[in-house]
Amino acid sequence: MRRISLVVLVLAALLLVPSFTSPAAAQTGEQDVVASETLATIKGNVTDGDSPIAGATVVVMSAEDGAFYNETTGTDGSFSREGLLPGIYIIYAKKEGYSPADISESLRNVSAGENIIDLTLTGQPSTLTGTVYFNQLPLADVEVTVSSGNFSRPPVTTSSEGRYVISNIPAGNYTVTFSKSGYRTVETSIDMDGFKSLDMEMERAGLPISEGFLAGYDLAHSLMIVALGMAVIILVFALLIRYRVKKRPELLSKDESD
Repeated sequence: MRRISLVVLVLAALLLVPSFTSPAAAQTGEQDVVASETLATIKGNVTDGDSPIAGATVVVMSAEDGAFYNETTGTDGSFSREGLLPGIYIIYAKKEGYSPADISESLRNVSAGENIIDLTLTGQPSTLTGTVYFNQLPLADVEVTVSSGNFSRPPVTTSSEGRYVISNIPAGNYTVTFSKSGYRTVETSIDMDGFKSLDMEMERAGLPISEGFLAGYDLAHSLMIVALGMAVIILVFALLIRYRVKKRPELLSKDESD
């Protein structure tokens, strides 16, 4: 009888344990659901007003407890941050070559769920400088132009040292054009975000009548070089003939007798 009673007590205890633990487990599950529903997510895009800005840092800082996060925008300028507690946050973007954000305008009220926050950066004026060469020598009077879809300005001209400087260029991608009469026009792309240096080596274009047929020389100098070459060749032949006659004077006597 004692053994049967002990077995009955053990079975009763096993049956009672789930009845006591299941309410606690259910309460924990409910808390997890409530917690996930009360957390916040922020997402958005960083642009310059027209185009997305890749590689920008988005700073997310709680104004209440100081929690601090950094996110980096993708190639399409997008960013996101999950698992935030609802509240007031300082949210702004930054990147080299762009003006810093006004913190007073960066306060955001982040509520539970998804929050769409788009940010805009203003490019700082940039400067482009460099030297233009021909045959590794500075080339003067080359026109240098910087242009894009919504930006252009009159060209600048290189100095006697081949130098040029273009200032106050808004950040962005530009086409730089180098041109001079008698030389091939060169175009290249550059991403302006601060101070940039760009040197260029120019080449002669297809030569018009006023240009010479030797690279790097006008017509007059080309003819002079050819004439000098022909004179050297004639001189060499004359010296060879003189040498042969001196060694064999009978050749000259034979010619005179003929």
